[in-house]
Amino acid sequence: MLHRHAERRLHTRMEISCPLAVADSAGRELFQIRTTNISNGGLYIETPVSNLPQEGVPDEVHLRISVPRTTSNTFKLDEFRTAARLVRSDILADDDSAGIALQFVEPLALGVSA
Repeated sequence: MLHRHAERRLHTRMEISCPLAVADSAGRELFQIRTTNISNGGLYIETPVSNLPQEGVPDEVHLRISVPRTTSNTFKLDEFRTAARLVRSDILADDDSAGIALQFVEPLALGVSA
């Protein structure tokens, strides 16, 4: 018998690479990376394990996300700051990288589309 799992996401994920800075609750920057995908509700990153803090990623972090905006004659980055909760952290198949899912404490209006 085939069981289907209900999609739990409330927000559509977009495969957009956005510059991202991750800081702890005291405001100390832990690392910088680019998103793998992002939505109004959260984001996912893949990073070399060597980029992560030795003690791991805290359960709650502060993010600075730069979302690209492009028109026919301009390019700019809109900056968003928010708190996020660690949803999942996995070592990837190559054992040298980690996949990290973060959920924003409050959904954002990023205005991203495919």
